[in-house]
Amino acid sequence: MRAVASFAALILLPAPLFALDFSFAGPTPDTLAGKELKIATGVDPADPVTIDFPDAATAVVRQVKDDEDPSPKHPFYRFEWLSKDKTGVRFYPVTPQETIDQLRKQNDASLATPEGRALESPIVMAYINKGAVVQTCMKGKIEMPEALKLYVTLTPGKPDASAVVLPEGSIAECVLASTERGAYPAVKVPTTASLRLTLTPK
Repeated sequence: MRAVASFAALILLPAPLFALDFSFAGPTPDTLAGKELKIATGVDPADPVTIDFPDAATAVVRQVKDDEDPSPKHPFYRFEWLSKDKTGVRFYPVTPQETIDQLRKQNDASLATPEGRALESPIVMAYINKGAVVQTCMKGKIEMPEALKLYVTLTPGKPDASAVVLPEGSIAECVLASTERGAYPAVKVPTTASLRLTLTPK
């Protein structure tokens, strides 16, 4: 995966009066145990980041380099500030580009048939309960993407849908966690529907 973000200079933010409160969507990396987490100046929450360990006591969040690919040592994340004073932060694993490419291909294949085209909107609308889930998940967010991209896959004989919501973040995490089993249309073959949903805060 090629990131488009520029590498931020490793100049650390001034240390707050109390430790940075951080959490991860999914398990916290073992490598962070007992370390102080700092975020390099100029790092943008919208762009992929990774974590370096310059010494035994410190972990530094930096922007991904232009020619860098994710690895077990340096997985990619996106993050969001949890508070306006930037004392709380949450990290979200970046969906591998290979997964996104595969979902696009599956969606293209579904849209190549009249049945797939007819099912696209009903599948996605059932997944997000006609938008109600997204509206609920947008409430109280201090950071919000311009739009969400949803890929929802139905498989014959399986009552639940599988989904990927982009970009990674608190709204995507909430949508994935909050969606209940919907009244999905029946499919005869595996079908992947997609939707780009523009977000407008109220």
